[in-house]
Amino acid sequence: MPDFTHKRFDDRILDREDDGGAFERFVDEFLRQQEPDAALVRGLAKGRDGAIDLSDQDAPITRIVECKFIGANTEGKAADRWGEVRRNLENNLPPLAAGDDKGRGKYRPWLRSQGNLSTYTFVTSAIAASTDERTALQRSIEEFFAELSNKHPDLNHLRHLKVEPRYWDDLIGKAASFPQLFHRWFGGLPYGYGDIALSFGSEAGFKRFLESRHLPYFSRDAYLAE
Repeated sequence: MPDFTHKRFDDRILDREDDGGAFERFVDEFLRQQEPDAALVRGLAKGRDGAIDLSDQDAPITRIVECKFIGANTEGKAADRWGEVRRNLENNLPPLAAGDDKGRGKYRPWLRSQGNLSTYTFVTSAIAASTDERTALQRSIEEFFAELSNKHPDLNHLRHLKVEPRYWDDLIGKAASFPQLFHRWFGGLPYGYGDIALSFGSEAGFKRFLESRHLPYFSRDAYLAE
């Protein structure tokens, strides 16, 4: 099996979306593999998403996942991207809890009265420089939610959120556990497999070819003529 540990998300071969959208989709697929019982749903609507990229299917919602792409050649860090999310939540949740819901409808799952939120997962494509950086990010997120919980009774539950920061290290470290996922996103399949796509247009084309209704009839006369 190829060594994926040197790969960054920038190295993916699947390129049907922008970096941010593609990273959300990858995290969605990764968590479905790692946590098959989680039943997460990815929000596909464009524009303001309420700082919710993925959420579970439970009603009310119990888990929110936020995904942030950080390119290998950019100077931004996970703490910087969390800072953007923090300001977004700070500007919207207290007013919403107080009754000002104009333009803030997608943030409703964060409120105690609208959901049952207990877990917040912040996923970034950056690599953690050290254990201290990872610890500092988790502490920063936890402290923010603790402070925010004091601003309105409908935000009290945020103090007790289980916070899960995940870096690219955490994802790529599971490549051996989910080889199909990483092969599909980053390549490295055995020699010859790619030739199938070249011959039939795509792997899906090859599958259609194998279906009986697409197989050409090979008569006895044709066989004898060979």
